[in-house]
Parts: sequence; C-alpha cells; structure tokens
Amino acid sequence: MPTLEDTRTWNRSCEVAVTVYRALATMPDRGFATRVITNAFSIPETIAAGCTTSSKSRRLRSFESSAEALAILQTQIHLAAECGLLPADCTARLLFEAREVTERIVALRDAAR
Repeated sequence: MPTLEDTRTWNRSCEVAVTVYRALATMPDRGFATRVITNAFSIPETIAAGCTTSSKSRRLRSFESSAEALAILQTQIHLAAECGLLPADCTARLLFEAREVTERIVALRDAAR
C-alpha cells in the first residue's frame, strides 16, 4: 500500500513530466524532444511501480531507477539549454523541479532500506 509520501512524490513527478512535455512540445529538434519526454514520463511510471510492490528489493530498484532517470533528465535539460533549445528561465525551473523530486525519491529509497 503506497504511503502518503509515496503518493506525493509520484504526483510531483507527474507534474514535472507534464512540465517537461509542455516545455518541449514545440521544440524543433523532435528526436531530442521525444527522447527527453520519454525519459521524463518514465519517472512517474517507475515510481508507481515501486510504490505498489510488496517486494522491498523491487521497491528499492524502482526508486534507484527513478533517481537515475532524473539525473539523466537534468543532464538532458542542461544540454538543451546549452544548445539554445530552451530559454534560461525554463531551464532553471525544470532543473529545480527535477532536483526536488530527486530529493523526495532519495528519501523514499533511504526509508525503504
């Protein structure tokens, strides 16, 4: 059974995924945008899987995978900004939100150990 913090973390990760989608929806480099959006959407999916399993090891793996995907997402956002594909204000907001979700996931992972 997911805890309240599980649900809050999942919900926040969904918000980040939607924000990424909206920010990249009109990006001219569709291949890159698709890659970033796919990664962003995998994060709440993986969190959901971790929150609903009764296996401690699968829960930990799900949270670790989500944290890794968030690190990749932050790198992708940084690269998009460096390539001139995202404005600085959008980049800063996305990086802040991704870091916040990462901190939540790390806390859940640590509590599951």
